[in-house]
Amino acid sequence: MSTDTAVETSTEALVRELFRFMRGLKSLHHTSPAGHRFRLDPPAFGVLWAIAERGPLRPSALAEHLCLDLSTVSRHLSGLESAGYLARETDPADRRAHLIRVSAAGEQALADDHRARLAGLSVLLEDFSEAERQRFLRCLVHFNANIDSRRRQIAEAAGEEGHDR
Repeated sequence: MSTDTAVETSTEALVRELFRFMRGLKSLHHTSPAGHRFRLDPPAFGVLWAIAERGPLRPSALAEHLCLDLSTVSRHLSGLESAGYLARETDPADRRAHLIRVSAAGEQALADDHRARLAGLSVLLEDFSEAERQRFLRCLVHFNANIDSRRRQIAEAAGEEGHDR
């Protein structure tokens, strides 16, 4: 969009800055701004974090939680399991199904990468005052809540349409 013929709106500026933000995060996939090397790439970190937060769960429940299809989650789980970061156990509620949980090695990798990510974020936020950090946090929490709400609305509308057919 040409900005010389139109006044840029705050929404247009936010779109541009969100793309810059995503590109910036992607550029930091392997090394944090504090110089630490990550053991887990961002998708693996997110999957492992979700499993650690939610406790042992079925892959299908994880896929639903992450808003990903089961085949994508299965690929992540396979890699994490091969690395020794996950363990499978029989689901006591249904002996035919399996639950996944974070292994001791996975807990260590998650803790190491979490510390490295915190250190990197601290570097990126070092010129922010505490008030600016709090304001940024409030805005992100609000924005993420809006995303979650909108995603639920879309899912409900799709579910209602599916029932009508």
